[in-house]
Amino acid sequence: MSVHASFDIVLSGTHSNTNELVQAFLDAGWSLHSPYLEGQTNYLPLGDEDCFDWCSSPLSSNELSELIHNKEQAHELIGLELYWQQSNHGVILLIKNKLEFSILATINRRKTEQGFTDINWYVAQLLETIQHLPSQIAFLNFVYSP
Repeated sequence: MSVHASFDIVLSGTHSNTNELVQAFLDAGWSLHSPYLEGQTNYLPLGDEDCFDWCSSPLSSNELSELIHNKEQAHELIGLELYWQQSNHGVILLIKNKLEFSILATINRRKTEQGFTDINWYVAQLLETIQHLPSQIAFLNFVYSP
């Protein structure tokens, strides 16, 4: 049975671009490299047009920066898979713009002993990430459907 667990976040702040937001996730302990595909980054390519046709390839930090910049300039949804440091717990990060994004807890979703999504863990990681930005959370919505 599939479970949907996601967070929609709106920030208020002054960070300058989407690359800065992605860098905050990396600084907080998230990684772009899939533990399932060694050295690969899963992302939505430029020109995806909301088809969600994910690509996997090794991306240098310069290539990633350029991809994010180009998608931002084209007003496209930026999608990246992120994995928590040295684990197989991951999320899909969907960025609408530098202040609005969603986190989908879909990759080996972290659960409590009772089998529910460990909301506290995800919020703690999100708060750690936001500390790396000159921003605050203006809106947070959690959606859960078993």
